[in-house]
Amino acid sequence: MFDLVVDLSSNNAVFDFPLANSQGCRSAYVKVGGDNIPRYFSPSYTPRADSGHLLGWPLGSYWITGGHDPASAAAFFVAHLRAYRMPDYVVLDNEKLDDGNVYTDAEAAAWVNEVVALGVPAPRVLHYGSKSFMESHAWPQLLATGCSFIIADYNGTPLVNHIPSTIPASRVVGHQYADNGNVGGAHPVDLNAFVPGFLTSTATASTGAQGDEFDMASIADLQTVVGSAAADIKSAIRREARARLYFCATPPAGLPNFVAIFWERDPAEGKNILYGNAGELQVRHWLEVYYQTSDTVEQAKAAPVTPEAFQALVNFALGKDSAFTNALAPAAK
Repeated sequence: MFDLVVDLSSNNAVFDFPLANSQGCRSAYVKVGGDNIPRYFSPSYTPRADSGHLLGWPLGSYWITGGHDPASAAAFFVAHLRAYRMPDYVVLDNEKLDDGNVYTDAEAAAWVNEVVALGVPAPRVLHYGSKSFMESHAWPQLLATGCSFIIADYNGTPLVNHIPSTIPASRVVGHQYADNGNVGGAHPVDLNAFVPGFLTSTATASTGAQGDEFDMASIADLQTVVGSAAADIKSAIRREARARLYFCATPPAGLPNFVAIFWERDPAEGKNILYGNAGELQVRHWLEVYYQTSDTVEQAKAAPVTPEAFQALVNFALGKDSAFTNALAPAAK
């Protein structure tokens, strides 16, 4: 048994998501962009990401390697993710295409670590490579990141004889077994077999288990501890008012598109503003992971703030306008 997954780029001019779903496809990982030519964002990504989410699919998003600046590539990639949420996943396509190059072990690890630092859990970051490439040398730094793997080996038989000698079988969640599929009206399209359970998993840390060797008692204990800790965190956060989230499409120089302001905190303490410098994924985590804001990203976008008002809000929150507003106040009698 396996879950059928396809990967899509602008080379697949046609792809009917509902048709693919009816044919048994359960996910797609869609190209965001890459460095295989001068860095770019794929125009087909956003509408296809929305179509996948509309079906309720866990969405995959992938980046093609190139250049030798994995950290900035990862930051660009995460900034362009479309409405990332669990159990979505991301993929580093580590192969030489066009004018690009493959990443070394250190470069691939740097890309993964940056993506994880920007909010994607390590097990939901997948490294894609051919079986022969993965067996060409060891990958100690990449393995240490906790990422998962998709292995390309076009043997035509899903999840059979695809594990490289350099990668533990427990870390391989996908097998790209054919490049001539016909799914969703797209032909040819790459066919991937994902191990059952990965697409719906919400695990945020690697278990290190081999295959099905899980200690169910330990998992139950962990769930109890995590649930209790989460309840404590929520309770502590809810003792104070959450931050209000503000969005500006064209923010003033030096400010990101999103800021969150805790209006009840003392500006003198310097902890009353959150800046969304890492992009929309970071901002979503303020609410969905840390319960820090009272507004969703969608609500903030629906009520955009002008650049002038955006700067004024930040200034007020920082206490920078006190002299100005006091000067305009009527004199006491």
